[in-house]
Amino acid sequence: MAGRMDICVVEARHMPDKERFSRQDPYVEIRLKYTDRVVMTTVRDEAGTKAIWNQSFMFDIPEAGMAHLHLRVDVKDKNIGKDRLIAYTDIDLNHLNQPGKQSACVNQWFDCFANPRFFLALCQPVPPSSILGHAC
Repeated sequence: MAGRMDICVVEARHMPDKERFSRQDPYVEIRLKYTDRVVMTTVRDEAGTKAIWNQSFMFDIPEAGMAHLHLRVDVKDKNIGKDRLIAYTDIDLNHLNQPGKQSACVNQWFDCFANPRFFLALCQPVPPSSILGHAC
């Protein structure tokens, strides 16, 4: 294993409303491309167009994946049957993984297709031995 990446999903704002008769129940699904791992935040029942999660996820990154760091973030509405896509974005994380660069964290809003904005805290991949833990 080459390293780990800590990803904290903070919140989403200005989500399009996909529900007709009730408020939507959003959650975030994260996939670090090159790995098969998919993680999900908790569902925020009746949150509507703004939700706060403050949830962290740790991804192990294999050596071969260090040069291909892309994050897929989907916001979905939890429904009985099939969940509905509210918005998504793809984030290139390779700028966090440059040789000779110290561990770095990026705390910023990311624009998504379909209008909402996400606030994610992204931390550069670091060797597992240097991870002490991270909280949102």
